[in-house]
Amino acid sequence: MKKYPCLYLPVFLLLIFNASAQIKINSQVSPPGKIVLPYQIPRVENAGKKITVFQIAPKQPGVINVQPKFNVRSSGEQCALLNSITSSLKLEGERSAASLVNLKWEAKELYDRKGFEIQRSFVDTTHFKTVAFVTAYAEASAKEKYTAIDLNDNIQPAYYRLKQLKLDSGYAYSNIVLVKGIMQLTLFPNPASDVLYLKLQSLQTNDATIMIYDNKGVLLIKQSTNLIKDIINIKTVSIHSLPAGMYNVKLVHADITLYADKFIKE
Repeated sequence: MKKYPCLYLPVFLLLIFNASAQIKINSQVSPPGKIVLPYQIPRVENAGKKITVFQIAPKQPGVINVQPKFNVRSSGEQCALLNSITSSLKLEGERSAASLVNLKWEAKELYDRKGFEIQRSFVDTTHFKTVAFVTAYAEASAKEKYTAIDLNDNIQPAYYRLKQLKLDSGYAYSNIVLVKGIMQLTLFPNPASDVLYLKLQSLQTNDATIMIYDNKGVLLIKQSTNLIKDIINIKTVSIHSLPAGMYNVKLVHADITLYADKFIKE
């Protein structure tokens, strides 16, 4: 290089010219201080136009957020817990005869009501079966009273409740009432000539009255007795003075007929 410096001077000047030309071209494409990216950024419109913003929240695996919705008016699409909420029904029940149980209830706030299922259980207060249906009154009122009779001659105690049905398939239950069973009564011999025996098992200890009627409903014999619960009670009634024919026997306690049956006098 010391011998031929003039040979390298043109090359050096050419490099300087190319560098200055490249700087001029870049200054025309992008302003100074602005970074040129390998892709385009969408141009933002002016603030007066509507801009749709999409926001994606970070996902948290394993977290489930459930917001239950409750409806005051229960329907068939809701859970069983809401459907079984006790309503304003007030049920009462008592045995009026050997095979009859009187039920009465009062209902309030009966909007969209359809009727009432009468349910009974001889086992417990859980396993009920529907035994009758009472249709609601045609015109609703703030307070309604209903009555019904159930044919029940079981010796076991019976549990009763109401299931109020609504037009939208919703429902509600009443309170549960307990009705005592009847005393199982057997008459022997039948036919009888002089003495009639009454064999029965009572569910409670109490005083009772044995009454015998003819076919016309005339009271012919009235005899007081007492019953002891949980044992077999055998009572005797003299029928020697009765003429031959068919007679009715009633066992009454506290003005309630607990059992009725028939026998033949020879």
